[in-house]
Amino acid sequence: MNGLERALPDDTLTPIQETKKHLEHIDRLLDKHIRDYLHNDGGNVELLSLEGHKLYIQFTGSCRNCENAESTFYAIQEVVRRYDSQITLIDTT
Repeated sequence: MNGLERALPDDTLTPIQETKKHLEHIDRLLDKHIRDYLHNDGGNVELLSLEGHKLYIQFTGSCRNCENAESTFYAIQEVVRRYDSQITLIDTT
C-alpha cells in the first residue's frame, strides 16, 4: 500500500482499486454461477481486464475450442449484466 492509498478515507477508492473491486465481485459471481459447469468439462474463463465498461475475458482449457463456447459466452454475459447492465464482454480467446 502506498502513501496515497493510506491517506484516502476508507470509503474512497482510487480508480484502480474500484476496478479491482468490480473484477473481484464479477469473479465471485462466475464462481457461484458458471465455473462449476466449465470445470466439469475441463475448461474455465479468465477475467483479463475491465476497461471502462468493457470486460475482457478468455476461455481456457477445453472451453477454447468448445462448440458451446458461444452459449457459454452469453451465459457469462447474462450473469455480468445482472451485476452491471452497462458492461460489454469481449472474448479474446
